[in-house]
Amino acid sequence: MSLASADTVVRGVLPKYLNGNAASTIMHVWSVTAPTNQADCTAAVPGSVFSGGECRNTFLRNAVEILGDGFGNDNGLCESNERCLHTPNIGAYQGHGALISAGGFTNGDTLSSIELLEYSTNGR
Repeated sequence: MSLASADTVVRGVLPKYLNGNAASTIMHVWSVTAPTNQADCTAAVPGSVFSGGECRNTFLRNAVEILGDGFGNDNGLCESNERCLHTPNIGAYQGHGALISAGGFTNGDTLSSIELLEYSTNGR
């Protein structure tokens, strides 16, 4: 099942971010009881970073990590040094066909070295 290529309500409505600047990212703070170091964060939420007494992850908006590809930590969040899929649609369908480059990613102040991919076809 795919979306109609003429759809303008849920297909292709989420923007693509090709830089790692703060405006392109989300920072999530996990509810971890009184972490005191990186080991506490790693044990509670693999891939999180201990900072300011909290366990945090910073990830790219409208993208998910490609799981099982041998890159990154396989937590599903699109973080630095990972291969990710741009998710342009609302809902489960994000396109079909071959994975192709979504464009050159520019390192920013919060994320770097992301290979952003997208499906070659989005809709029927």
